[in-house]
Parts: sequence; structure tokens; C-alpha cells
Amino acid sequence: MARNGDEHVPGYALLGKLMWEHSDTAIFRSFGAFSAENLLYLQAELVGLENELRYAQKADQGSPHPERQRYAVNWVGLSQSAGEDACERDDGTQWQIVLEMRSKLKEYQEALLRHRDIAKLAKPGRSSLQSLQEWMRRTSMGDVRLVGADKDIWSKPDYGDLVCVDESEAWTTRQLILLYHRYIGKHIHKSDESRRHLRNAIAYDNIVIERVGKMLMGVAGGLLPVISIVVLYTVKDMATRLGILALLTTVFSLCLTVATKADVTQVFGASAAFAAVLVVFVGASG
Repeated sequence: MARNGDEHVPGYALLGKLMWEHSDTAIFRSFGAFSAENLLYLQAELVGLENELRYAQKADQGSPHPERQRYAVNWVGLSQSAGEDACERDDGTQWQIVLEMRSKLKEYQEALLRHRDIAKLAKPGRSSLQSLQEWMRRTSMGDVRLVGADKDIWSKPDYGDLVCVDESEAWTTRQLILLYHRYIGKHIHKSDESRRHLRNAIAYDNIVIERVGKMLMGVAGGLLPVISIVVLYTVKDMATRLGILALLTTVFSLCLTVATKADVTQVFGASAAFAAVLVVFVGASG
């Protein structure tokens, strides 16, 4: 009998299928503290090797044999000091330490760069984590109940140690999805019962939602300067106008920070331009 390749057994297979198709649920532990601890161990090993190397260098420099004294300036002699062709006057200790240190240094630097990259991964959205928890818990949905040492990673999470492989949605997009689902989506959309991992679960196209969110933000961004000018026009007292101008600029900056992924420089530039428009209006209207 032919088997349906989409039928994943409830457990790691089904959970992996969900995480692959819906990357906002691809939530894992970063083991950040353990990663840092591993770096500390590697660092300590390197410090020990460094001390051994310096000691061996001084020993070779003070050796009565000219061959060993020239290790500091003769790389060929140093590299051959531990080989099969080395003479009795050679001492390969320094070169053996160099080789060991080279391997350990590569391991340390790779671990350091990986630690940096993992530290840059975004934290999962609370709503994404809650959706994953509900999907795993409910028998009508994923019904994934792990029984090993990892059983509490999502049900009793250490949130500070969790990372999401692709938490690319802006805060506004996540809120828009939640609002849409609560008031509209759950009433008009149906779950895809033909797919085991989406049973009794409604999946939204995040790209479409994000486009709608960007469109709404664009409309709001266009209306805010107009509304601000109208408000300033109705106020005649100059001191009050300046206070309102400062307040509106602050609100504009906060909206940019919360609703977009703009960095500090972009927020500062946009806020300065927004304030400049209002200042010109205030100056022109007296």
C-alpha cells in the first residue's frame, strides 16, 4: 500500500514539519550560558598553552645548542625539530606546542564566532511561543508530548535562553495577525484537515499580512503630519504650540521605534525631518 509522505508521526517528526513550514514557530534553546562556559574552558586551555610555549621558547633560546637557539629566527629548523629527521640536539617541544595551540586556537575562534552569531538571533515573539505551546498541548492539534529530558523546553521555557530561527515579523505585523484572527480570521478561514500538522489550526500567509501592515503604516505615516499641522493650526499660543510640537515629534519617534525595524540613525533622521516640517509651519503661520 502506498504511503502518504505528508503523514508525519506525532512527535519530533510532526514538530519539525511545523517548524519548517512556519519559521516563526522554529523556537529553540540557544544554550548561551553553556556556550560561554565552553569558551571559558577553551580560553583557559589556550592560556596554559601560551605559557608553555613561552617557557619552551626561553628554554630553546638558552640552550647550549646553536640549532635550538636559532628556532626563534629559523622556522624551517623549528618545524623540523620534531620530525623523523631531527638530530639529537634538536628539541621538538616548542613545535609540538605550536601545533597543539594552532588546533586549539582554531576551535576557540570558531566557537567564539558561532557564539556571536547565535547571540544575534532574535528572541521569539510571545504570541509565537504561545501558539506553539497550544499546538503541542491540544489533542485536536499537534498533540506532541515529549517524554525525554527536553519535554519542558517549550511548556516551561527559560525565555531568556530561547531564540527563533526567523523572527522577522515586526511588532505591528504580529499584532495585526492577532487582531485579524480574533475578530475576522477564525470566523471565515478553515484549517487544512488534509495536513496532519495543521489540523484544527489556521495558518496565515505572513507575506500578505505584512504587506497590509506596511500599507496601513504608510497611510498612518502620511496622515500624521497632516493631523499635526491641523492641531497646531488650531492653537494660537506660541508656547503651547512649541510644547505640542515637541510632544508630536516624540510620538512620531516612538511609533517609528515600535512599529518598524528602523535603527537609531534612521529614527533620528526621520524625526528631525518631521520636526522640521512642523517648525516651518509654525514659523510661517506666526
